[in-house]
Amino acid sequence: MDGSFPYALDYRAHVEHLERHGIAQAVVFPFISYFGLDDFHLAADPARFAIPFAIIDPARKPAEQVASLRTLREAHPIRGLKIQPTMIKSPVRSLLAEGSCVLELAREWNVPMLIHSSIAPNDVWSQCSDILDVAEAWPDVGFVLDHGGIPDIAANDSGEWMRCITALAERPNVSCKISGLLLYAAPSQRSAGGIRPWFEHLIDAFGWDRVVWGGDWPVFALAVPLTDWIAVTHELLITASTSERDRLLGANARTIYHL
Repeated sequence: MDGSFPYALDYRAHVEHLERHGIAQAVVFPFISYFGLDDFHLAADPARFAIPFAIIDPARKPAEQVASLRTLREAHPIRGLKIQPTMIKSPVRSLLAEGSCVLELAREWNVPMLIHSSIAPNDVWSQCSDILDVAEAWPDVGFVLDHGGIPDIAANDSGEWMRCITALAERPNVSCKISGLLLYAAPSQRSAGGIRPWFEHLIDAFGWDRVVWGGDWPVFALAVPLTDWIAVTHELLITASTSERDRLLGANARTIYHL
């Protein structure tokens, strides 16, 4: 990453933008442990707005990263671990081999593992089928499927995605973050009606107790304003009960992220 938008966002600007949209807390990825960055200025705002997750690379020197995280955690809160296999070209299956120490750490700390997910054939690093294998091999680690498996809404291709989501939801240690759905839809589909079948399958598969809402901001801003996603979310929830809304929009996050 070259430091350009959206990855060079100032933390205070990030907080102010989300608070303007009624978001009280957010998962953030403030440092990459592989580079040993210890200037973690979120310490000035501990556990208030930020829910800090550490981004980690399971395929490159994972033991060194784990050692770095242990040191960082002595001074700074770490609420979970995050891997973005596609961005760093680090296969999620590394967690079953040299990267297993990362999962050992997640189990020891009792923190969730948030994993970027995909079913796209050209995304060989983040395949949902591989995440399923990892979740089955580590039943005592909690996993959060990021972006709902990135369905190909624009192509209206739901078959393989639905099968993968159903299989993942059968694992009690897997939850799902519903975020970014408008990004994967064609412009004409970017409405509650356009993405409702995909949203409802995620709810049907995981139930209301294992889903969390995500803004996916600022990456979301590359294509769709955050206000649009918030408005669509509320429209999708028109028929949901107050309890169901509360669980998706906050209560589940407090449980799954151990807040």
